[in-house]
Amino acid sequence: MYIPQRQLKNLSKLLSPNKVIVIYGPRRCGKTTLLNKFLEGIGEKYLFVSGEDLTVQNYLGSQSIQKLREFV
Repeated sequence: MYIPQRQLKNLSKLLSPNKVIVIYGPRRCGKTTLLNKFLEGIGEKYLFVSGEDLTVQNYLGSQSIQKLREFV
């Protein structure tokens, strides 16, 4: 069950062109649900990746600028 959260308004205020929003927290606290609800309402293109994906972990865990550029 989804309970509306006031954090949706905060996300809208934080979002700006060429910026990244990182949302982190314990497992199963509602991060993905919050983002899915937010993304439904913006009507823009986006890239949604999961930190549980090993390929994503490999890119984002790297210290290499080149590897990060490849990911983006």
